Amino acid sequence: MTRALSRSAALCGSAVLLAVLAGCSVFADTPAQEPKVVETEEPAEVDEVIAALEPLLGDAESIPSSAKVFETLMDAGYEADQLEATQDETPLETGVPSKQFAVLVDAGCVVGEIREGKAAATLMPPSESTGTCMFGAVDRPEGAPEPSGEPRDEDGEDNGTGHIPGESFSTAEPSEAPSEAPGESGEGGSAGLGGN
Repeated sequence: MTRALSRSAALCGSAVLLAVLAGCSVFADTPAQEPKVVETEEPAEVDEVIAALEPLLGDAESIPSSAKVFETLMDAGYEADQLEATQDETPLETGVPSKQFAVLVDAGCVVGEIREGKAAATLMPPSESTGTCMFGAVDRPEGAPEPSGEPRDEDGEDNGTGHIPGESFSTAEPSEAPSEAPGESGEGGSAGLGGN
């Protein structure tokens, strides 16, 4: 009888192990929990900017120029020094898929884009160094001041590459000479250039 019980226990244990390994649950099924979606509401400033851009929306085939975005926003009461937008053309003149824009308001920067006839935006903090909303080569309305940022010291250690206030990007001391690359010598020839 003991042998029958141990055989039953072994079979039962094997069945439970197989069920667990197969991904089945011996216990009551608990439904998988759905991820909780938390919807946030954008501040009123964002809604106001989107509403001001309404005349430029609806045509999924065209993207408004920076000048048109600026004109529309200034007609809605925004000042030239509050506005920025991405350039109308890429350096290779391949066209742009959307128009990104920024409006500096008291609460921060309303940054967004117009794509396929629709606009979306969110509120972001302005740049700490310049107080502007966008970085890089951007369009501004005529007469709008260019950002100045933190000026560089004439005698400072900063080489200006990727200048961020308070940070130095210098990788070598000015007195250090570059070392020779392997395989190059100071005597004649064109090492590594594939001679005659």
